[in-house]
Amino acid sequence: MAILGPLYLIGLALVVRTGIFLLDSVNNSPSQLLQAALTFLASVLGTCVAVAGLWLTKAHNDRTESRLALETVATGLNLIGQGDGYAPSAKVAGALATLIHLDHPAIAIRALRAAWLDDAVDAETVTWLIGEVLETGTPGSQLEAARLLYTRADRLTELRPDGSLEFHWPFSIYEHWPVELHPDARGNILRALVVLLLSRDLAMWQEDKFYWVIGLLDEAVRREEAADQEARIGAQAGRFQMIILPVVTDVPRIGWLTGAKDLDVISANAKRAVRSGWRLSQFKRLEERLEDWAGTAPRTPHLERG
Repeated sequence: MAILGPLYLIGLALVVRTGIFLLDSVNNSPSQLLQAALTFLASVLGTCVAVAGLWLTKAHNDRTESRLALETVATGLNLIGQGDGYAPSAKVAGALATLIHLDHPAIAIRALRAAWLDDAVDAETVTWLIGEVLETGTPGSQLEAARLLYTRADRLTELRPDGSLEFHWPFSIYEHWPVELHPDARGNILRALVVLLLSRDLAMWQEDKFYWVIGLLDEAVRREEAADQEARIGAQAGRFQMIILPVVTDVPRIGWLTGAKDLDVISANAKRAVRSGWRLSQFKRLEERLEDWAGTAPRTPHLERG
């Protein structure tokens, strides 16, 4: 619409120039008034033609952009497949990343789900792509990304050739709890975090490899509490924290991007969250599994509030 402004100004200038509004002036003869009227009509007609041309051009450009977008999606999906199967993992990853950065995150996530179920893409690539969608995708695609992360979180750990444990997690939420996401998305991310831990026995998490989980749970407790008076997700994160913390006995604090986190402070945050009384019933089974995983960790109070 900004393009039409100069056209309106030109038409107005022509109208003023003709003097058509000075009808009571003694200097205006009938022939001059007729000429002014014709000039005014010509300027109006020219403006209308220009406006119509602009709208037609815009409609054509919109159709062209839609067609190009569909062609881009089709090309990206074609790159994923090769014959009756999938293309090499690197090509699949590149095609899905292209779809995300061309503003088609929902299509990318659905294609990623199928490719991951068929083992056509590795966990490192999956978590990177999910992280991109969680950070920049549409609300709907973020919900799907969080759900996918949870349903396959037990596939996010693997053993290296030397026997050491390697894990994968979306970088965009590695030290940042995404309180800005939909509650359902945050709930699935919290589930995924615990399922990731449960995918390997505690003894296999050598040294401080899972301490970042404690740090992220603390971020969830604090940020959920600050954003929501009820803080249901934060309270559930606190319950998980209270189960995990007793297995950490060798260090007083853990490293974190914004500075070391004192375990006593983390424990106090978790206790405060648990005292709120909230417990999400759909997390009950996961709590029990985590208690078994932690071994000697005491059970937290089971306060049922939905």
